[in-house]
Amino acid sequence: MRVLSNCGIIILVVFCLGCVQPPAESASEKTLSSAFDTTIIVYDVAGKPLHYRQYVQLIETGKYSFKMNNGNRVIEKIPNEILKYVKTDSIILNSLIHRWMVMADNIIVEKAKRMLYLERNGKIIFEIPVQLGNSPVGAKQKEGDGRTPEGRYCIDYNVNRDAAYYRGFHISYPNEKDQANARRLGFKPGGDIMIHGTGPTRINLKDWTNGCIAISNSHIDTLTKYTTTGISIEIKK
Repeated sequence: MRVLSNCGIIILVVFCLGCVQPPAESASEKTLSSAFDTTIIVYDVAGKPLHYRQYVQLIETGKYSFKMNNGNRVIEKIPNEILKYVKTDSIILNSLIHRWMVMADNIIVEKAKRMLYLERNGKIIFEIPVQLGNSPVGAKQKEGDGRTPEGRYCIDYNVNRDAAYYRGFHISYPNEKDQANARRLGFKPGGDIMIHGTGPTRINLKDWTNGCIAISNSHIDTLTKYTTTGISIEIKK
């Protein structure tokens, strides 16, 4: 079953509905954790880069929120039809800023090393071992070939699964290049590729998926905490 992504606007609404009005300190005056990186660039909807003080000032108005767009943090105005239901205070706004600044913005999978790297602002913050498809060498060519794709994609939605796969993150395979290649070869490209967890009967198995990227359930929980839809993923040989 698909689940709506925890995009910035939805997060803000969930945090804000029913909240009482604040102590009026500025969100930017809060103590930042060691994971909080004020050098991160956030873009406006026109693609203009914004630095920390610039986007904090916008967030502090209570009228803006964040989303991830193919690995870039983007700030956008909350639609009026949502804004009228939102109540904000400095604690809520600081929480929103903090969540998005500690969020990862890129995933790299190195198939040969069986490793996934979660990055924030060009720095690796987690290293996670993976298992791949049952025919792991080479890029995915067609439906049912057991290969894990290679290339640049994004996480386009979150997935709830039964106990066999725990939860997961759907990868935007096939892209246009994948589809064109499959047509050229006369095959269907396949799909439903994701990063997902590992059921108890598969914990000790190697490269057991149908082309997905399997990690432990505890590592899936880490991804849930530090990623959202729109994050980029690069899968290498």
